[in-house]
Amino acid sequence: MADVIGQAFFGSSPIFSQMPHNLVLGHDANYLLVAVLGLVAALIGVGFKTVLYGTEDVCDALWKGRPEWLRPAVGGVILGAVLLALPEMYGIGYPVMNKAVAGEYVLWFLLVLMVGKMVAASLTIGIGGSGGVFAPSLFVGAAAGTAFGVIAQHIFGPSVGSPAIYGVIAMGAVFAGATQAPLTSIASVIEMTGNFTLSLPVMLAVGIAVGVSKRLTHGTIYTTKLLRRGTDIERPKPSSMLQVLTVADVMRPLSTRGDDASHASPLDNDRADDHHPAAQWPGRFGEIVSNGEPQVLFGDETLEQAMRQLVLFGPAVGLPVVSSDPQRVIGWVTYHDVLRTMADRITTEQGGVATGSLAAEWATPNASVHVHVPAAPLEGYTLVEVRITDDKNGSGRRIDEVELPPGGIAVAATRNRETVAARSDDELHQGDHLLCLVPVPAEPSTNDDASETTADSTEEREHS
Repeated sequence: MADVIGQAFFGSSPIFSQMPHNLVLGHDANYLLVAVLGLVAALIGVGFKTVLYGTEDVCDALWKGRPEWLRPAVGGVILGAVLLALPEMYGIGYPVMNKAVAGEYVLWFLLVLMVGKMVAASLTIGIGGSGGVFAPSLFVGAAAGTAFGVIAQHIFGPSVGSPAIYGVIAMGAVFAGATQAPLTSIASVIEMTGNFTLSLPVMLAVGIAVGVSKRLTHGTIYTTKLLRRGTDIERPKPSSMLQVLTVADVMRPLSTRGDDASHASPLDNDRADDHHPAAQWPGRFGEIVSNGEPQVLFGDETLEQAMRQLVLFGPAVGLPVVSSDPQRVIGWVTYHDVLRTMADRITTEQGGVATGSLAAEWATPNASVHVHVPAAPLEGYTLVEVRITDDKNGSGRRIDEVELPPGGIAVAATRNRETVAARSDDELHQGDHLLCLVPVPAEPSTNDDASETTADSTEEREHS
């Protein structure tokens, strides 16, 4: 509906109406150049992200402690100087992109436009202005791709085609490298330029750019903002694991020959006879204690779908799992299997948590060290872990009988690699570990007022 209304007011022509249309990649060998352009576009996209967040960090550091309402005004003076020196940076930049792809700018100026747009867009956001990264990414891609085409044409001759071809392709590839959003990149660029004949080259460059970008950086130009707030949307949350994991992921297979499902136990109802063998079967070696119609789970259904059957029909012993045919029994699943697999997945996500934190702190020197520094420390306390070695250190005593430093609080105890909350009547034994919160003395301050404030807060804490 929005498209129909837009066409009624503005016509059906592409947004970039001045760009050449129906561009065609002349020779199949030129796809090699497109692949190289995808690699270059990935580096430029990741570089745009680096410049953007680096500029934000610099602006935050320079303006720290000053009124935020004044920040856009002061930063606007610097931004205005950039725009006076390079007026092509004004606004969204669609007219400049049309001219760049149409070949109206020389090579060196295309490179200036590429770098200038990164700086201008980053500075706009860094000083607190309003702006996005979609149009700037297209702008950077158009300038970089056209420059790439000019260089390729100079080296290999006119057989590589018009530089405009590479300008259009790089628009999508640079945006894809920055955002790792391939479908949006492909659809938007092809529709906005009207060059549907470049669908395959754009898909190739975008795919390469996204793949390389994922190898180079964990967060995108969008999600790094969330990473800095502690939200990693690319890492599955425990609450969503029931929707991600299937029954086959958690079951214990019946086959003893690896994961080959062909060796699972086949189902064959024709073997039953009229004498109800289930009632007579155990014979001499056993006694039937229950007999009923079985409820089964399918290996390809999610745990979210399977939990209902597991609750209603197999809360104690579990349920059989069959293939999607269903012609074979492939495994058995219990509550314990579900909990075990989810615990394993949560454990393996520890590496993902560290990776996301490092991606958020990429601009911090020695970021790997700062990842383990608490973001919200408990001021005035240190966490001490004590190993109980003999009777003198508390072995055989209850936790409430252990002599702690003044103000110390026993919070947890570890035995046989299992850590539990410390209970006053729990008994400690040799080899156990006791974790305690112990007050640390406040650092002396040269400011009398600060000393009084520290003394007051310490008094309040002791009273509490």
